[in-house]
Amino acid sequence: MNRSPDKIITLIFLLISLLVLFLALWQIVI
Repeated sequence: MNRSPDKIITLIFLLISLLVLFLALWQIVI
């Protein structure tokens, strides 16, 4: 079972995208 770095990169990219989206919504609320 090889741990593909692509999956890790995709996971990190997804987390960063969610964080940016959350910050954008936070700016709209304030």
